[in-house]
Amino acid sequence: MDPLSNVLGVVAARSVVSGTLYAGGRWAVRFPPANGIKFWGIVRGTARMKSGREAAITLGAGDVVLRTAASVAVMGSDLTESPTELAALLQERKGAHVGAGDAFAMVGGEVLLAADDVAWFRATLPPTIVISTSSPRAATLQWLMTEVCAMSRAAFAEHFKQVAGTTPLAYLTAWRIRLARRGLPCLSGAGS
Repeated sequence: MDPLSNVLGVVAARSVVSGTLYAGGRWAVRFPPANGIKFWGIVRGTARMKSGREAAITLGAGDVVLRTAASVAVMGSDLTESPTELAALLQERKGAHVGAGDAFAMVGGEVLLAADDVAWFRATLPPTIVISTSSPRAATLQWLMTEVCAMSRAAFAEHFKQVAGTTPLAYLTAWRIRLARRGLPCLSGAGS
């Protein structure tokens, strides 16, 4: 199995929220602290983002952001605007919208982790990682954000089965059984 699947299995990662944010005109949104790893992909437009003591940064189409920060982040066209709480925007089912128009679009979500794993990630990673659209890895991440994160659970399960030949739950169960076998000497060949 690949190393990423191994890490995600060990930390019992689970995706909780994924969605789309559309914005235009003058706007700002307050994002709560990460309870795991937040990920955002800017699909079109530009925005400024400020979190805690970090300097404000400009994000543009193709940029991908990973956050493990324990601080609130504000993103918008104008950071002096009074921010709208993300929770209020997420009550809409077809994508959140703030401001006038849709010149800005992003997809994003959060992967929840156990509390001790969150602490480990926060101690290991910078609070905010930005992968610029000029990075060689940005094209792959942008595809992932726009194609996979915007899928419904049913669409993802169907796509996963077409690609992997099994359902996500069956794949995960088999993977966990393999990990358990490695940990048991009588099944791993060590005691034979």
